[in-house]
Amino acid sequence: MPVTDVFRTACWNFVGGDRAIEGILRDLPGGAGLVVRNRLAHVLPTVAALADLAALRGRGYRVRVPANAWYAPELDLAAPVEPAALPALLLERLWGIGMAQAPGDDAILLATGFVDDGGAAAAAGRRLAAWLAGQPDLPTAFVAPPGWRLAAALWPHAGGAWSVQTAIGRNAFAKPGVEEAVFERGAARILIAAPDPVTAMYTAVGAADGLVARGLAPRDAGARVAVLAGLWDAPTGGPQPLGALLDAHLREALGVADTAADPRVRPTGEGIAIDLAG
Repeated sequence: MPVTDVFRTACWNFVGGDRAIEGILRDLPGGAGLVVRNRLAHVLPTVAALADLAALRGRGYRVRVPANAWYAPELDLAAPVEPAALPALLLERLWGIGMAQAPGDDAILLATGFVDDGGAAAAAGRRLAAWLAGQPDLPTAFVAPPGWRLAAALWPHAGGAWSVQTAIGRNAFAKPGVEEAVFERGAARILIAAPDPVTAMYTAVGAADGLVARGLAPRDAGARVAVLAGLWDAPTGGPQPLGALLDAHLREALGVADTAADPRVRPTGEGIAIDLAG
C-alpha cells in the first residue's frame, strides 16, 4: 500500500498549529485513512486532535499508528507502570508539564468539563469546589459543552469567573475563545483542571502549544503549565509494561483503529508526519 506524505511540522499538535492543515483534513471524505508517525510527543496530541476534529465534523477518519512507526527516547517502554501513574509520567517526560496541588504565583485556572452529570464529572466538581474554597483570589475560567450546566458544587465559585459553552473534546484549549480568554489575563502560569486524565492531559499540552506559538521554547512552555492533581478516580489494575499501556491509550482513549506494526511504514526523523493511507 503506497503512502503519500502530506505535511510535517515540529509542533506538539500540528492540527491546532496551522489552520490550512485543519482545512485539508476537513475536506477529506469520511473514513479517510491516515497514518500518524514519528516522535510520540507529537503523535499523541496530534491523534487526539484528529479525534476531536472527526467528532466535530460528524464523520471520522481511520487512523493508524503502527507500533514500529513512532519512537519515544524519553521513555523506557519495557518498564512496569501503574495505570494510575501514566498521565503524570507522560506529561512530565514528553512535554515537561507537572502535576500540582497548588496554583503557584500569578496563575489562572482553566477548569473544563465539570458538568452536572450526576456521575464522575459532578463528583470531580465537588473535589474541585473543595479545593477552590482555599483559593478565593484565583482567576478562573470554566468551560462546558453546550447544553450542560456547570456542576452544582461549583456554582458558588462561578460568580466572578469567565465561562464559555463550546464543544470540548480532548483539548479544550483548542476551542474558540478559550485560548484568548486565558492569555488576555496575562498570567505567568496556567493550571488545568478536568474531571478525567485524558481531557486534563491534552488540554495541558494545548496550553503549552499556545505558549510556544507566543514565542516560548517547548520545555519553557511546559514549565508554565500544570495539571491539578487529585480530581479523578485512579484506574485500577497492577503494573503493566509502559508500551502496553500506551498501545491501550491509543486505541481506547484516542480511538486509533490499528496499532499493529507495518513494515511498509517507518519513522522519518523529528516532528510529525501524516500520510494519506488510501
